[in-house]
Amino acid sequence: GQLSEKKIVFLGAGSAGCGIAEMIISQTQREGLSEEAARQKVFMVDRFGLLTDKMPNLLPFQTKLVQKRENLSDWDTDSDVLSLLDVVRNVKPD
Repeated sequence: GQLSEKKIVFLGAGSAGCGIAEMIISQTQREGLSEEAARQKVFMVDRFGLLTDKMPNLLPFQTKLVQKRENLSDWDTDSDVLSLLDVVRNVKPD
């Protein structure tokens, strides 16, 4: 299948991981997804958990790769910090 059909989770949200994520987002847009839809399929997890729009102290290159916390309200989790395990359980990446 095409990359645009996949959900992708990154462990590591440094400059390299974020750069690769941006390349994947660009490719999925070439395959027909809107930028917003493409970004909703990429999940960045760092040592503090999933990057969300409610997370403080994000680096400039991380800010475009956050998930909106409001879109995660139906996730099955017990914590405000969303770990890699939480992300994998809820996203079910391809």
